[in-house]
Amino acid sequence: MQTSLLQQINRLLLGILLFFSLLYLGRPFLIPVSIGLLFSILLLPVASKLEEKAFSRTAAAGTCIIGLVIIIFALSFFLTNQVIGFINDLPAIKGNLENKLDSIQDYIDDKLDMPREEQARKMDVQVSNLFQRMGNMLTTMLYSTGTLLMDFFIIALYAFFFISYRRRFKNFILKLISKKQEGKADEIFEKVANVANSYIVGVSLVVLILAACNTIALSLIGIRQALFFGVLAGLLNIIPFIGSLVGSAIPVLVLLLTRDSYSAALTAAIYFLGIQLVESYFLTPNITGNKVKLNPMATIMALMLGALVWGVAGMILFIPYLGVLKVLFDNVESLKPFGAIIGNEQDIKERRN
Repeated sequence: MQTSLLQQINRLLLGILLFFSLLYLGRPFLIPVSIGLLFSILLLPVASKLEEKAFSRTAAAGTCIIGLVIIIFALSFFLTNQVIGFINDLPAIKGNLENKLDSIQDYIDDKLDMPREEQARKMDVQVSNLFQRMGNMLTTMLYSTGTLLMDFFIIALYAFFFISYRRRFKNFILKLISKKQEGKADEIFEKVANVANSYIVGVSLVVLILAACNTIALSLIGIRQALFFGVLAGLLNIIPFIGSLVGSAIPVLVLLLTRDSYSAALTAAIYFLGIQLVESYFLTPNITGNKVKLNPMATIMALMLGALVWGVAGMILFIPYLGVLKVLFDNVESLKPFGAIIGNEQDIKERRN
């Protein structure tokens, strides 16, 4: 009995190791496929509406993909222009920072009796390194944007085929199971599609609202390229926990470097703190409807594991796919314990009722 149990544990561990090894080694192929699948789920309701209006399935899928490509390219063109503008502003930011450092040097010289020459040598090296890294990072971002646009053609192609051949995929899975389970499988398909679509549409709507609010607030504060920083903070919110922190820290840091007083940076920090509370306790619960129903521990673990296996793409993709897995867990009797351990408090209450 002990040997049998040990064998089962070994098989489980080996299966987990093999699964994540395949995810890691196959990421150049799997990441575009996963993104394409999410886009197809997002566009599926639109494609269905077009099919109801006498569009063929291929024409409906093609129309949706063309619209998606136009939106993505317009957003990429805007962000690229804004990044270029920010790079052009770096010399002015550096000059302002050097003025601030002069004041700090005077204070250190007065309080700590450290000669300005020694301070200048140390600070010049650090400032030069900081702006060199910042410039390299932004240049890399521009290069990565171009690479992503090339990859996006493949992603759009995958999304097109997922929409066009969705019935074939569904029939393929139904043929793998017994006739008695087809009704249950059809119900699971519908739940999975609803959860994934609700999550993706909800997150997209939250991003749009945050981008608009951020842009308006930063414009009133008076930061240059408020539209860029507002949209960037909204987009980064897609990454749970970490994205909102990074998205708010960037404009606050820029305000600290470009303003003589700290009031603008403090105002921006208070705004971002307030908008994050609104997003966490009002926007996300009401717009996404808490459809994914994952507890914070499962969310953070999916976030960290996604970063480890697929990088930034994993941080974005692993959470909705874990939500889809939870639907499968909840509807397969032998897997229900796994669904319970990653579920949230609302999910536990529903199970009790």
